[in-house]
Amino acid sequence: MKTNSVKLLVFVAFGSVLLGAFLALLLSIWLGLSQPIAILIVIAFLLFGVGFVLGPMLRFDLSSAARMAEDVQVIIDANPAHRLSVTDLPEHLRPLAEAVNALAEHYQQTVSAQEGQIEQAADRLQDEKDKLAALIEELTEGIVVCNMQGRILLFNSRASALLSHDIAKTSGDGPVGFVGLGRSIFGVMDRDVLVNAAKSIMYRFEQNGGYQPTQLVIVAANGNMLRVRLIPIVHQQQELDGFILSLDDVNRLSEASRHQYQQIESTVKTVQASLAEIQTTAGQMTQTPAAQLSRLQDAIISQAASLNRQLEQMANQHAASLNLFDWRMDEILGSDLLWAIRQAAEDQLNLTPTTKSPEAPVWLRADSSLLVQLMIHLMQRLKDEFKLAQIDLTLTPNDSVAALELSWSGRQAPLPKIQSWQNETFSTPVTAIPVSPAQVAEVHGGQIQWQADEVSDRACMKLLLPTTSPKPVQVKQVSHGSRPEFYDFDLFHQIDESAELAQRPLAELTFTVFDTETTGLHPAKGDEITSVSGIRIVNKRLLHQETFDQLVDPQRPLPRQSIEITGITPEMVAGQPTIEQVLPQFYYFAEDTVLAAHNAAFDMRCFELKEEQTGVKFTQPVVDTLLLSAVLHPDFNDHSLEAIADRFGLNIIGRHSSLGDSIVTGEVLLKLIPLLAEKGIVTLGQALHEAQKSYLARLKY
Repeated sequence: MKTNSVKLLVFVAFGSVLLGAFLALLLSIWLGLSQPIAILIVIAFLLFGVGFVLGPMLRFDLSSAARMAEDVQVIIDANPAHRLSVTDLPEHLRPLAEAVNALAEHYQQTVSAQEGQIEQAADRLQDEKDKLAALIEELTEGIVVCNMQGRILLFNSRASALLSHDIAKTSGDGPVGFVGLGRSIFGVMDRDVLVNAAKSIMYRFEQNGGYQPTQLVIVAANGNMLRVRLIPIVHQQQELDGFILSLDDVNRLSEASRHQYQQIESTVKTVQASLAEIQTTAGQMTQTPAAQLSRLQDAIISQAASLNRQLEQMANQHAASLNLFDWRMDEILGSDLLWAIRQAAEDQLNLTPTTKSPEAPVWLRADSSLLVQLMIHLMQRLKDEFKLAQIDLTLTPNDSVAALELSWSGRQAPLPKIQSWQNETFSTPVTAIPVSPAQVAEVHGGQIQWQADEVSDRACMKLLLPTTSPKPVQVKQVSHGSRPEFYDFDLFHQIDESAELAQRPLAELTFTVFDTETTGLHPAKGDEITSVSGIRIVNKRLLHQETFDQLVDPQRPLPRQSIEITGITPEMVAGQPTIEQVLPQFYYFAEDTVLAAHNAAFDMRCFELKEEQTGVKFTQPVVDTLLLSAVLHPDFNDHSLEAIADRFGLNIIGRHSSLGDSIVTGEVLLKLIPLLAEKGIVTLGQALHEAQKSYLARLKY
C-alpha cells in the first residue's frame, strides 16, 4: 500500500464519515428524536466510521512493524547484509527503517571485522588440520577413529575405499552401509566381532591395569577381507574414549589361500586317479599270464613313483597354504580367549557356558576371532539341535600344547552325531569362504580329538592348540593430552543417538538434507523420479564431501517442460539405475538421521508411492524448511527456496538440480535453527509441532 494512496483514502474516508454524521444528525431532527439520543446516534456513527477508516490503516501499520521486527531478527541472527525495504512502509515508519538500516550497516562492519579475525585464526587451525590430513592420507593403511558408541569421527580415503561400495555393483540382495562422519562403524563392519574385540581390551585392562591393542580379521559389509588393529584411545583419567581402527586389505592373501586350496584339490583328484589305475592294474594281475606280469609290475612301480611325487607336492602345497594364515595369528592369553567366547555366547546365543582356566597363565598364538566364531557355531548347533542349556569350556595345558575343551551331556547329544560336524563348513564374518572345524584346527597347527565318558555322562571336543611365550610389547597409550586435536572430535562427547529424538535439540541432530527431481508435479498421476540427491549435516556442519547424487531412469519419456526446468535429458537418464536400485541405496545413506527438505511433502509423497515397488519405507522424522520459514516469518508472503536464501544472503548454485537444491536447503536449515531457538523452538519435537500449525502444512500431492 503506497503512502500517497493511503493519504487519498484517508481524506476521502474522513470526508465520507463527516458527511454521514451530518446526514445522521439531520435524520434525527427530522424524526423528532430527542437531543441526547440524536447526539448518541451521531457519536456511534462517527466511532463506526473512524474504526472503519482506521482499522485497515492500523492493521497495515502493525503488519509493517511485525515485518520490520522479522527483518531485524534476520539481520541479527542470520544475515547482517539484509536491509529493510523502506519504500514498502508507511511514511511515518520510514525514518525508523532508515535508522535501523544505518545501524545494520554499522553492525555489518563490526561483524565483518570480527569475522576477519576469526577467519585468520581458522586459517591457522585449518593449516594444522591440512597437515594432519595430509599425513593420514599418506598412510598405506586405512584409518578410522570411532567413539565408544561406534560413531565415526575421522577416516582417510584409504579407509573409505576399503569399506565403501559402488551402487552400480551392488547386488539385489540389499545395499551395504556408507562411510562418513557421524555414521556408525557397525554399518560397514560386523557389530558382534568389533564389540567382542573392544570388550576384550577392557577386560584385559581390568585384569592387568593397562590398555593394549588387539588384532582381528573381519569381512566388511562390501565383501572386502580386512585385518583390523583396534587401538584404544584413553582419556587422561584412564577411561576409554574410543578406538582407532587400522585397516589392511588381505584380499590378496585370501586369494592366494584360495589358489593354494584349488591346487591341493586338483592334486588330490590326480592322486585319486593314480590310485584307481593302480587298483585296476592290481586286479588285472590275478588274471594275467606269468609272462606278462613283468610289464604290469613296471606299470605299478611307475604309477607308485608318480603317486609319491604327487603326495610330496600336495604336502608342500598344504604347508604353504597353512603359512598363508600366519598373518591372522596374534598372541593371546588363554583365559582371555575363554572370556571372549563366553561373552560372545551370552551376547549372541543367550547362553552362559561355565569356564575353567588354568592357574598358571597359558599363552596361545591364535586367530582369536576365528576361534570364537568356531565355538559359537558349535554351541549354536548344540543348543538348536539338542536343546542343550549347559555347556562347559575348559583350557588345559599339557607341555607344548593346550586343549580347549567344549563338553556337554553325552546322553542329550550323543558323540557320534556330533563328530560328523568336524568336516562340515560354516560361514563366519571373519573368513572370506566357509570353513570347517577341522580346517580351523589345521590353520592353528593343531588337531581335534573327541572323547566320551559314560560314567560321568559327558562328551567333549578337544581342540589341541600349540602354546607360545609372549613377546614383551611396549604400548604407548593414545590420549588426548599427547595428540593434536582432531577435526570434528567434538563428536566424542555427543550423547547417544538412541536418545529420544523428539527431546533432542535441533543443533545436536544429524540431518540428511535431500531433494528429488521428477518428470512433473503430479507423482500420483504417473510422474516419475529422475534424480535423488542428499547431503549430510553433522555437528552443525554441512559435509560437502559426503553426498548422495544419483540420476534415475524413469522408464518413461521426459516432458519438454521437465527437461527445460531440471536440465535432465533423455540421454542422461538412459542406462541409469532404476528407482528399485536407487531408493534402497538412499535409504541406507539416510539411515539413523533426521530427513530435511524444502516442501518435503512433495518429495515424501514421491517416496511413499514407491514403497510397494521398492520395499523401502522411510519412517524417520522429516523437517521441512518451507514450514519452518513460515513459522519464523509469518508476515512474509514468499517462502520459496530462492526468497529464503536471498533473505539469508546465501548464494544459489545449481538451482533445480537435486544436489544443488539439497545444498542450499542445508544452508537454509543451518540459518533457521538459531532463529528458531530465539523463539523458544529448540527441540525436534517443538519444531515439528509448530510446523504443523502453518497453513502451508495443508499442501497435499
